[in-house]
Amino acid sequence: MSGLKETHPHPNPPLEGEGMEKRSAGLPSPSRGGFGWGWVSLASLLTFFAWLTPAQADIYKYTDPNGHTTYSSAPIRGATKLHLPPSPSSPRAPEKISPPNFPKVDNGTQKNRDNMRRQILENELAHEERLLSETRFNLEQAQAKGQDTTALRDELKLHEKNRDALRTELGNIR
Repeated sequence: MSGLKETHPHPNPPLEGEGMEKRSAGLPSPSRGGFGWGWVSLASLLTFFAWLTPAQADIYKYTDPNGHTTYSSAPIRGATKLHLPPSPSSPRAPEKISPPNFPKVDNGTQKNRDNMRRQILENELAHEERLLSETRFNLEQAQAKGQDTTALRDELKLHEKNRDALRTELGNIR
């Protein structure tokens, strides 16, 4: 965070022998003649810092007597250590979404359902392709007679869209 500068001297320097990277929510504000950072919340700052560092580091929060808050990865006298949840990038066990009493379906039953769904979608696709073919024929006939083809063009687009959606659904079946 080299772009952030501390705008006030820190009353409590880092403990001896340890470097300190200052992350301050007390950045310039309208009350101190700078730009406003009142919208920056603790949660957004901590989330931002979690994305910057691949490992979980200890974060310390210090508020000076003037109300300026400083966040640091190094201990500061008088600061409190924040206990944060693991960052989103850390591996976790998958969460169970369904309640424990939720009925489970065996693999054979699910395979039958998938096959039935595939058959229904294939039938709908065949029907939609027939309608698409008929609409193309009707459009060609109307064009040959010099008739208005606006409605037939719209119908053609609808059948093409339906056909494409059915193909996508068929591709998504396990």
